[in-house]
Amino acid sequence: MKLLPLKFYQLFVFIAIIGLPFLSLSQKSTIHIFGKVTDFDTKKPLSHVNIAVENTIIGTTTDKQGTFKLKVKNRNNFTLAFSYIGYEPFSKKVKANQLTDTLFINAELLFKPNVLDTFSVSSVSHPDTVFGSAFFSIADFEISQDKFIFLTYEKRLEKGSKVALIADEKTLLSQVEIPAKAKELFKDFLGNINVICENSVYSVTVEDKKIELTELPFEKFNSQLKPVVDTLEHKLVYSDYSPNLPHFDYYALNLLDTTKIHFKQVKDKPLEREYRFEYYYLKPKDKLMARKIAAKTGFDKHDVAAAMTNFSNSLYYQPLYAPLFVIDDTVMIFDHYENKLFKYDEFATLLDSVSINYHQLKSSLKWKRKVIKDEQNDKIYTLYEKNGYAYLRKIDTESGQPINNFKLFHRYVEKIKIKNDYIYYIYRPFESLQKKFLYKELIRSE
Repeated sequence: MKLLPLKFYQLFVFIAIIGLPFLSLSQKSTIHIFGKVTDFDTKKPLSHVNIAVENTIIGTTTDKQGTFKLKVKNRNNFTLAFSYIGYEPFSKKVKANQLTDTLFINAELLFKPNVLDTFSVSSVSHPDTVFGSAFFSIADFEISQDKFIFLTYEKRLEKGSKVALIADEKTLLSQVEIPAKAKELFKDFLGNINVICENSVYSVTVEDKKIELTELPFEKFNSQLKPVVDTLEHKLVYSDYSPNLPHFDYYALNLLDTTKIHFKQVKDKPLEREYRFEYYYLKPKDKLMARKIAAKTGFDKHDVAAAMTNFSNSLYYQPLYAPLFVIDDTVMIFDHYENKLFKYDEFATLLDSVSINYHQLKSSLKWKRKVIKDEQNDKIYTLYEKNGYAYLRKIDTESGQPINNFKLFHRYVEKIKIKNDYIYYIYRPFESLQKKFLYKELIRSE
């Protein structure tokens, strides 16, 4: 065997010697950060503090003891940003030490009360994670007794979505793929859960901790099942609501003799005037066509004209929102156009009405056109938003006035539902690789 010249061996030894520090540094390219966050005055630990590496998607939160750990890769100098509701934001510049791959960083946050116009906000409740997976996101959910039904997806909801059954102890019991483009879950008046898809609908049933999907007639579901709001004795309470009309009515169908009683018509009067004038804006030949279609179909000529001009897609058109709830055998209609809460008995007799103005309050908080009933104790709440944060106010159904303000912990939450004084919602941290999880917060009174 031919030996290499001595200078080559000297070169190999030199590379081996000087290469060791570089090898050591490459192994320390990941920095492990440990620390604790406390209150500046009380020195008590703060849980759920958001900690992020600025200009990256790297971040974490503190645990119940206020401690955290974080991994930062391939960065010599960076800034850690600490944020927490009710406290001054705090940032700390970090200069990595090449001699170590572990850093210990503590932070103290200064309390600063947050005043919001005329709203007094109750103490912030820290959220609990109900369920989260590293493999799929939650798009929608329904609560069924002590279990959860999830609509899930890995990358896109429209492709490869599934229905999952989760036990109360956060155990995935069963899941099944949806054979269509799923949109949302819908709980009907019987408490049954359905998957609404683009052109189909499936009923979700659970037997022996396994999920089964059964396709339902799509047209019948939309025309006969979905319009039913609730039950009252032996009656079905329903509406003829259409998002394209500036009016709709609430009725009750007696299942014993099939008679129908009328509760109330909801109408946006200014919008109704604009809607009906669409007919008079038509050209003569189009008016004639509208009358012919109306005579043939039985629709009003004004409805036909508004459909011809595509009125409901105009910039100033907004679908009506006036929800109905049945509470203790009393039908309550929250009419946001007459600005009243109307109360009826089972025979559609008006018992009482009170003024409501929670949807018209002059404030920096924006009303989200949402009234939510607690699924277990029948308390009623309405929803506001400011800077991405959701605010709930309980509605006193005796006076019609909003009381007991509550601010949710996370920003930009989705699919809010309430059960037994807990708010459930879907959330994914901003600019995070985390999937969408389900969280809950306890509603605290002032």
